Amino acid sequence: MVSILDNLYKVFQLSDVFISNYGYNQVVLDTFSSFSDKEAWLFNNNDPNYELIRITLNSASAFVYDADRINTYINYFKATYKKEIRFLDIHVNKDKHESDFESFPYANIDENYHDGEDIMSIYPFIKDVIHKVDDPKKEIMNIIDKMQKVIKERKKNLPFYKRNSLVATYSIIVICTIIYILTVLLSTKYNETTALIVLGADYMTFTKGLNQFYRFITAAFVHGGFIHLLSNMYSMYVLGRFVERNYGTLKYLLILFVCILVGSMSQAILSSNTITVGMSGGLYGLMVFFILDLIIYRKVPISSFMPLIFINLSINFLSTTAFIAHLGGAIAGYLMYLILNNKNNKGLIVLTIILILSLFIKYVTIKTISPFYKGTDIEVVKVFNDLGLKSYSNNLLKRLIEVYAKYGG
Repeated sequence: MVSILDNLYKVFQLSDVFISNYGYNQVVLDTFSSFSDKEAWLFNNNDPNYELIRITLNSASAFVYDADRINTYINYFKATYKKEIRFLDIHVNKDKHESDFESFPYANIDENYHDGEDIMSIYPFIKDVIHKVDDPKKEIMNIIDKMQKVIKERKKNLPFYKRNSLVATYSIIVICTIIYILTVLLSTKYNETTALIVLGADYMTFTKGLNQFYRFITAAFVHGGFIHLLSNMYSMYVLGRFVERNYGTLKYLLILFVCILVGSMSQAILSSNTITVGMSGGLYGLMVFFILDLIIYRKVPISSFMPLIFINLSINFLSTTAFIAHLGGAIAGYLMYLILNNKNNKGLIVLTIILILSLFIKYVTIKTISPFYKGTDIEVVKVFNDLGLKSYSNNLLKRLIEVYAKYGG
């Protein structure tokens, strides 16, 4: 009896050619069903002939059973790359080609055999690549080792931010964790609120009074407690990975920072002089983006990810009361989704810029800062002095006195 392993090595032999010679990458498409051990999926967005290739041990006549799954995968790539995807189905067997077996271009290939689409002229390196081996398992292991080396070498020639498609998400998680550790360390000597301000929390006395508007962004990386950090980093891990993987690092960062900025400014306008920290505004923006992408482009039923949404909503409401930041971030996430998924997006870009400028103008024209927390402010000055930044701390104290005088403190 012939086992799957006896023929599976042929799938690897073909995969190796496409990966090593034609720039393809192997993808595991287990989003909608379990991964089959009888096929390989390859993708190359830059191939002028076929971006997506399946190499399978199934016969072409079995397409009727695979049609729904294959169409789901193709739609996934259409949604991700916002274009039509040309698909090639390669069957590793010696079946005779029948044009009515399936609706996509396909070929039957085996040792010394080729029938169907004339792909030999397009990919000449696949000719005679399938050959018998004495040890199929050893052949597979050797090919896997070779393909990994090819992919590793290929990554060396990419810009750093493209080598790991999730570099931004993981970096943000690490940065937030480090800042939290610094918060804990500072809190052993100073008040926790002081530590949060020193490390970048949004605090009107400093943000508006001292024109430290960067705090609208830095506040997102500061967290007030381990549960707050843990819940937000879990959400970042789930939502950030999805958006970064499917839209790229640069677009992902643009989405995230716009959502953080709109969320932070919305909260600051409607709040008194309180400490605001946490990534929630940005995360709610990512969540809206995530939901719309799954429903509209990937046609995934909302019921399949409702538990994930519920968990994220529950955790974030438990960890922070910055509801306005959540709402502002969600609105920004909606706008960013429309911008990145519509060709005629100039009006949406202008609308988003107007929203950001309007919020900023509204914030800077607030006439009062109330209440003042002079004891906290003095301790912040003391922290910088204790850290050896005496010149900065002296200047900070002088500017704070001016803020008190200007805003009636």
